[in-house]
Amino acid sequence: VWVYMMIKVLKNSKTQSYIKFKESILGTYFPWFHNKNVAIQEFNSKDVFYFGHTFFTRPEVNGFSQPASEYFQLGYKVMWEILSENGYDSKKCMLLRMNANCTFPSNFAEFSSSHIDHNFSHFNFLLYLTNSGGSTFVEGKENKPEEDQAILFSGNHYIQLPKKDRRIVLIATIMFHS
Repeated sequence: VWVYMMIKVLKNSKTQSYIKFKESILGTYFPWFHNKNVAIQEFNSKDVFYFGHTFFTRPEVNGFSQPASEYFQLGYKVMWEILSENGYDSKKCMLLRMNANCTFPSNFAEFSSSHIDHNFSHFNFLLYLTNSGGSTFVEGKENKPEEDQAILFSGNHYIQLPKKDRRIVLIATIMFHS
């Protein structure tokens, strides 16, 4: 059963963990890796490239997810501090994947391809780490990002490329259970 949730803006108190995590991701020595397109299942030349950093792998790759970065624990802690602050119980949630994504302004494309991250019911946690613009559209509804804003949503989505500077986000997919 697929549950759709429109965009829910979450409170973010910007804890010490968050500040440390953000400084690491935006720092000079954070490792980024080139990816051909945002929508993994749609390998088409019209989609936008980005640089990514995998913290926790997709379950579709090996049949299970696993940590893939020295920054995983800190990223996971930051996500749970924000979700807990907003009333979500970590004992009733399963992490599916976690990634940092970095997109750039483009002269040839304004939007990524519309996509769903997994072919099964899940929610997306998105945390904007920069103030460069680059809206997220979920089921056609626009969320104009603000630096340090976190959102939770599900459904078909795509991004607008930033007008200036890098758009850097933390993206995680999760499942809730009772």
